[in-house]
Amino acid sequence: MNEKNEEVGMLADVSGADMVTAAIVTRGDQNAFLSGIYEGLSQWVDAVKVWDNSKAPADLKVFGRYVAAAGADTPVIYTQDDDVLVSLPEAVLSGYKPGRIVCNMPAEYRPHYSDGVALVGFGCVFDADLPRLAFDRYLKYYPMDALFLVECDRIFTGLSKVEFTEVPFQHADFAISRERLWRRPNHFADLHEIRRRIYEIQAKENHG
Repeated sequence: MNEKNEEVGMLADVSGADMVTAAIVTRGDQNAFLSGIYEGLSQWVDAVKVWDNSKAPADLKVFGRYVAAAGADTPVIYTQDDDVLVSLPEAVLSGYKPGRIVCNMPAEYRPHYSDGVALVGFGCVFDADLPRLAFDRYLKYYPMDALFLVECDRIFTGLSKVEFTEVPFQHADFAISRERLWRRPNHFADLHEIRRRIYEIQAKENHG
């Protein structure tokens, strides 16, 4: 990967593009750790797009991941959180299946996500058009509100076909800091509400 750091709007494009783009969203406060992520991805993806919420005119929260992905010129997207080092990103990429989201999600997490909602932050690969298809379905019934910006990963997976893989990864020390989204006081209430919305959309589509 030909590393560079060229600002394109709020997107930092750190490589050239070909077949796979890695899309990363960040708070902008852990640049040294991000450099380690770039290094780990460098020989396995053709481009890295970073949406930095600290530099954006509006903080798009988690949805910055999908804004970064939308800026890609490749047919396939890889993503992960900015507080995780995936030991073998190439193993996640090798699980790619057209039309499906392949999530690196260890077995111990899966009982909590048996309804199709899944985690993408430990490494994930999917077709570039899949987020738009899922979000279009959601936005037919609900607005792009604050809940959408935070819980868009759940919407994406809950309204798509998901498969799992299991590849070792390591959390950064700061992954448990109070600034992380999963530590918010309303985290579980938001998760419950977004699941309710997803189930409602699925029910409406099934009976439409």
